[in-house]
Amino acid sequence: TKEFRDANEMLNKELDYAKVIQQSLLPPNKMKMENVVFRAQYIPCEKLSGDFYDIFEIDKENIGMYILDVTGHGVPAALLTMFSINNIKSNERLIKRYRGLKPHRNLEHFYEQFNKLNFPEEMHIVTLFATYNIKSKVLTYCSAGMNCYPIVSRKSGEIEFLDKSKGFPICQFSDFYTPEYESAKLQLHRGDKVIFYTDGLVDMQKNSRLSEEELINILKENKDTNIEELNRKISRRLVNSQKDYDDDITYFIMEVVW
Repeated sequence: TKEFRDANEMLNKELDYAKVIQQSLLPPNKMKMENVVFRAQYIPCEKLSGDFYDIFEIDKENIGMYILDVTGHGVPAALLTMFSINNIKSNERLIKRYRGLKPHRNLEHFYEQFNKLNFPEEMHIVTLFATYNIKSKVLTYCSAGMNCYPIVSRKSGEIEFLDKSKGFPICQFSDFYTPEYESAKLQLHRGDKVIFYTDGLVDMQKNSRLSEEELINILKENKDTNIEELNRKISRRLVNSQKDYDDDITYFIMEVVW
């Protein structure tokens, strides 16, 4: 019994270290980059998560961002997020710019690299990659099977979805199918907000916190509030329950401030 307790304690310590490493790779949960601000929440249902997101500078005029959700959670999903980080975001200047400005090209490359390795067939990734141009305020995006579309909350109170791109989940399927990825563009204006999220945020069956309809109502009711207040309203709904999460919850909000 003592040996079992010791082994279990060691395993928990190693998982704690792995959790620190994984979360250290996330960007700050509050960011301001030129005329846009970001606010994020990251809530793994276990010590390690299958969700991940990143926001980074591509060049002086463009900001790259993505959010992804790996099948399952825990250690296997966390390992696959590490692979994803290396393949979506290149630090080599020319590649970073080329793929960053063309979200569909980035996801095509990701799909190709994923299929070169022998991942278990049941494992797959859904993700959305986007680029925001600071000068034109144009958001270019492409989805790879993301099952929840980011929501655009206009300053006017109108609601839109980022649902115009074309893509396919990142999975072991290249022997049977060559997917096409096409980016779409959206013009943003001062005061507009966009929330990117994984399905755990609005999964009433697993997490019982917030439905998509309720999320849209929160966005409408807070079209004139700043991003911090909007985040507080969403966060309050997430913690207002004693039930444990059964799925990871990740989201980030961007707002065009001028």
